[in-house]
Amino acid sequence: MKKYWIIPAIAIVAIAGGMVYSMSTPDKTVVVQNSATFVDGTKITDVKFQPSDAADKHLVAVIKLVPGTEKGLSFAVHLNDADKKILTNVGDFPLATYCKGDAALECNIPIASDSFDKSSSLGIAAYKIPGQLMQVREGVSDWDDHRAIFLTKAP
Repeated sequence: MKKYWIIPAIAIVAIAGGMVYSMSTPDKTVVVQNSATFVDGTKITDVKFQPSDAADKHLVAVIKLVPGTEKGLSFAVHLNDADKKILTNVGDFPLATYCKGDAALECNIPIASDSFDKSSSLGIAAYKIPGQLMQVREGVSDWDDHRAIFLTKAP
């Protein structure tokens, strides 16, 4: 009966080893596989978060999209908590200023690292006229289908 102490000891060592390993793995680019399509046909096809080389070590949300029929769009971008409530208003980003490319565009949106670490999702609302948000036709959304939702952590 004196040998049975070894089983809990092995379990404790295995759990501690796993915790040390998970804390020591380097941060990588987080790629989220969700997509969303707005009613005008604007389609967000890929969202990933990668570190920047800037001194403040902010992150960059790299958003790939195909523009729809509506011209002059801007995007309101928010970092949300687990209940999809806004933690940080990242800002409003005009498509023409922050996105580059021809048929498919790549948008680079700066995000503060400390805000990103506390978030569970990224919300993107599209509009031409402030206050008149475009509806999301496909994809995960909230705000009565007026804000597309993308996870900030890989599932």
